[in-house]
Amino acid sequence: MTGNRFGLDGNMVFMSVGDEWRMHRRICQQHFRLDAMAAQYPIQTRKVHVLLKRLLETPEKFDYHTAMYVCQAVMLPFGWL
Repeated sequence: MTGNRFGLDGNMVFMSVGDEWRMHRRICQQHFRLDAMAAQYPIQTRKVHVLLKRLLETPEKFDYHTAMYVCQAVMLPFGWL
């Protein structure tokens, strides 16, 4: 399969439908439903305010600040923050 050749066998897009795919789909459905995402808006707003404050304080660290924000945004739906 294409995914295996390129090291993407853990990527849901390249998985065959089966138990593992169903587990991944269930996790995605739980965390990325519209109502689940809407519940995170206040947290996202706070994180954006922190990002903007840090950018105003130290604009020369733009890459660092944006990387940190992106990491937090990715972890947020899974409750890792």
